[in-house]
Amino acid sequence: MSVFNCILIGEELISKIRRCDVAWGKIGGFSKENVLGVVSVDIGTHEFEICKASLKVFKHRFFSGNYNEKIGFWVKIKKGTIQKIVSFDSTIKEISNWLPEELFKIIEESTIEHIFLIEEDSDEVLNTTIFKGKENWIVIPEEIEILEEDPNPFLRIDGLVPLEEMKEKTAVIVGLGSGGAAIALELAAAGVGSLHLFDKERLNSVNLFRHICDVRDLGRYKVDAVEDVIKDHTLKTEIIKCDSDIIDEPAKLIESIQCADIVICATDNTQSRSLVNYLCVKLNKALILVCTFDNAKIGEVIRVIPNTTACYECTRIHLKEQGALLEEKSSETVLPYSSQTKERGLTSRGTRTDVMIVAAISSKVALMTLSAKDFGNLSFNFITWGATRNTDFISPYYFRMPFSTNYTNYNIHPECPICGSLAPEIQDVNIEEEYDEIMQKI
Repeated sequence: MSVFNCILIGEELISKIRRCDVAWGKIGGFSKENVLGVVSVDIGTHEFEICKASLKVFKHRFFSGNYNEKIGFWVKIKKGTIQKIVSFDSTIKEISNWLPEELFKIIEESTIEHIFLIEEDSDEVLNTTIFKGKENWIVIPEEIEILEEDPNPFLRIDGLVPLEEMKEKTAVIVGLGSGGAAIALELAAAGVGSLHLFDKERLNSVNLFRHICDVRDLGRYKVDAVEDVIKDHTLKTEIIKCDSDIIDEPAKLIESIQCADIVICATDNTQSRSLVNYLCVKLNKALILVCTFDNAKIGEVIRVIPNTTACYECTRIHLKEQGALLEEKSSETVLPYSSQTKERGLTSRGTRTDVMIVAAISSKVALMTLSAKDFGNLSFNFITWGATRNTDFISPYYFRMPFSTNYTNYNIHPECPICGSLAPEIQDVNIEEEYDEIMQKI
């Protein structure tokens, strides 16, 4: 017979049961489908006991306010009893031997009960469902998911990632669309200590197809929704949020970049990308720009190391000189920065899989930039990835085979308005006074 249910119970609740003076009590929480979510336990006091881990149960998809003060019972049993429960079929006498008399009488009058067994003087626990049959009872061992109050989400990558070093790192992420949000989660999962998240938009139904957030976050600002997803993964990254427009109000962005180790720009328009690029060059901060185009069949990752590699504007000049960059203007908005794309619409299209691959590549590039000795050295600063074969475009957007990756290095362009002719005096540029003038030149 297969496992029937899974019980979710806080580690501290089990400890409270072990320390209490009574032999059995009720379990409170919710029961839906094949999940029992334990929120509290009765240990003989006037109130049900809860713990920090119990509060996680309230976030479960199956919990919708359907709390019940009795979804089952807990009972202390003698050490070694669990090993004796080896058969699904148990006689009434066998069950009565390991249940207190008062609890046994309650169970006798029921047809089915959930019983959580805790051995005394040992760490053994067992979750069961007891069915009352015609001649005997059936005891079904079931799954247990013990919830920790302060879990370590990095157990599976311990030793693979320099967690202590990453804890001291700060990253700024501008743009929390499907790609930017995924990158935020990946950096948090790699142990990055602080994330500054920038996005002025709310999550809408169109976003749900590819976004890490879901229907529970509709109408919320993306910065708030992404923060909660990171917290729901029990990641301890500090989140600093800004939901204002960085073009109209760049002050907070400037402040965040000043304290950052790396900046990731995942926006979909040239104006914001140019602004972030300019600020990072001015403030001498490493920058990763990521975007997808041609219905996300092409991904592009640009790594900018100020005064060392080509910046975003340098790269655009190089691509234009190669004939690889086509741009179209709209009276309503600035089109996303794109290469030779066949699509003319303004809607960001593409499969979730392709977008997530580009986000994963960008996340890895960011980590390699933060710590080359631990994540590997990257010798190239311009990467393009093709989901499908594409021989219609020229290099670096030419892909002979699906999943091809092109690597290029562009030098600082002498005609770049950001790091070309301005390089000698760039440290003296006043952002507030010069930004509008530079943007006009671009």
